[in-house]
Amino acid sequence: MNTIGSAPGAVAGSEAAPHARRRVQDRIRLGGSLALLAALGVLGGCGPAAPSEPSEPQTPGNTSTDSLVVSSELPASVVSYSPGESQTAIAAGNGMYLVVWVQDYAAPPNIRAMRVRASDGALLDAEPIRLDHPGHNTNPAVAFDGTHFLVVWENLLRSPSRIYGVRVRASDGAVVGSAEMLSIVQMPPAPPYMNPVASYRPAVAFDGTNYLVVWSGEYYSNYSLQTGVLGIRVNPSNGWTADQYAFLLSPAYGSAKPSVAYGDGRYLVTFSGSGVAGVRVDATTRAVLDSTPIPIAGGGQNAVVASSGSQFLVSWLGSGGVLRGTRVRASDGAMLDSASLSMSASPGGLPAVTFDGTDYRVAWQSNRPGGRGLFSARVAPSNGAVAGAELSLSGINASTALGTGIASTGQGRFLVSYPQHDAVTNNDRIKLRLVDDPQPDECVPGAPVLVVNGGPELVLECQPGATYSDPGATATDGCGNPVQVHAYNTGADSSGPGPNLRYEGSYTVSYAAWNSAGEANASRTVLVDDRTAPVVTLRGPAHMVHTCNTFWNDPGADAVDGCYSNLMPWRAGEVNAWAEGTYTVSYNVTDGGGNSAVPVTRTVEVVDCPW
Repeated sequence: MNTIGSAPGAVAGSEAAPHARRRVQDRIRLGGSLALLAALGVLGGCGPAAPSEPSEPQTPGNTSTDSLVVSSELPASVVSYSPGESQTAIAAGNGMYLVVWVQDYAAPPNIRAMRVRASDGALLDAEPIRLDHPGHNTNPAVAFDGTHFLVVWENLLRSPSRIYGVRVRASDGAVVGSAEMLSIVQMPPAPPYMNPVASYRPAVAFDGTNYLVVWSGEYYSNYSLQTGVLGIRVNPSNGWTADQYAFLLSPAYGSAKPSVAYGDGRYLVTFSGSGVAGVRVDATTRAVLDSTPIPIAGGGQNAVVASSGSQFLVSWLGSGGVLRGTRVRASDGAMLDSASLSMSASPGGLPAVTFDGTDYRVAWQSNRPGGRGLFSARVAPSNGAVAGAELSLSGINASTALGTGIASTGQGRFLVSYPQHDAVTNNDRIKLRLVDDPQPDECVPGAPVLVVNGGPELVLECQPGATYSDPGATATDGCGNPVQVHAYNTGADSSGPGPNLRYEGSYTVSYAAWNSAGEANASRTVLVDDRTAPVVTLRGPAHMVHTCNTFWNDPGADAVDGCYSNLMPWRAGEVNAWAEGTYTVSYNVTDGGGNSAVPVTRTVEVVDCPW
């Protein structure tokens, strides 16, 4: 599960209204109102990455799609008199999303949350979930562990600021326990108390065992106060820290908001200042795997990251505010794109990124004719190809350009959150768009797969004079493209005479197909077998009258077999030509395959004996 980047925006506030049950139902109905959109673009990029950015942005082209469906604008809460909402983030799990944001009041701002049903965007809570801790709360982030969501934020009750977190149960939205301070930094000579050092802008991800919460802030080194990026693990069962103290991830970038994602046994923590960098962290040992931060981009800010498992996608604002990205391999930190991917052609707001099980999904706000718009891009993990689509959205107040959130519950299904100016209250409100953008499974050509037509064994009747005709085989690569098949010993190639239908026996026909990715081989066993019995016919009549006292000459019988040609039947029974009576003789034969014919019989009547 991937965490979502968010950033500060204009802050105002409100209080939740206890009424509005009917308003909840009205808002739920909005989830069924879906409007089709088009406009996708395609851009490719692959190869090793370079930390510098190209001077000119790559611009996605435009193609159309009938698959993209975007819901009407949905509210994150039904509170009608909120003075202001901003700084949104989302996590997904158990068929729902948890949307979190900062809600401002006359008193200092606090953190609010709302569960949203993934199938239709319905709000699952009558009013926002309160995640209060006394003081000014800001910069929320959220992750999911399978049962609970962990929401973390920055608290400004006392100077310096601290990082707090609390769990929200997915099943009913209950807040479990009280908010815990998570930014516990060791202070020489390590006294056993929580230290007053500044901690800012948290992010969080879950690795299947623990959460990792990261932030930028202060720490002590050689009795000297320094700034950098720090992290601490949190136990999902109780929401307490699993480490006694936070550990250092990077001794620089102490003022930038970090981002974190987990995949394939490792976290990637990204941060930005004069450029974008990151470090990988072993999820089991918490060891920082990169002694020097990975240089992701020479310029850029506000980096966010998501994981597809074996790799990460890092996205950031490049020069001129153009949105860029690159893929980073989890195993060694190598960048997989020779140049940073371009996702926007015009300056935009801060990005948010997630993985939907097949593709990365990036969302951001950007200028367009007539006002600001909400945009998304789809990035293929296999090759970095980028496709972009504008999500239909009414004008956004320019002062709320920050704070887009995104999370996904499955392939092509994701929720985007953003601050939208509300003309009724004259303040910003968090709004949602539920997106359904199914994509065909990405194919990888790979080595061919070979299929023997009719199966690997073929049984044919022995037929003298017949010619074998091979059913053949077909081969395709992983994208369904045909690959030429080479056959051997079919009788129609130069490698062998092929199965001989004149004689019983077992014959082998072989096939091979190959391309640049590999080779496939298969064979067919052709069994020529005689399974048809011979046919016996009488010579002469089936009933004969013979005069006694002369030799009886047997006309005999003939036998014909499809495999063994003409056979000689044998006779059973005798005729005594010197004794009156009726005699029966039969004729039968068995061929070389062990098939016996249906016997035929003849009756012979001996008459007129002189004695």
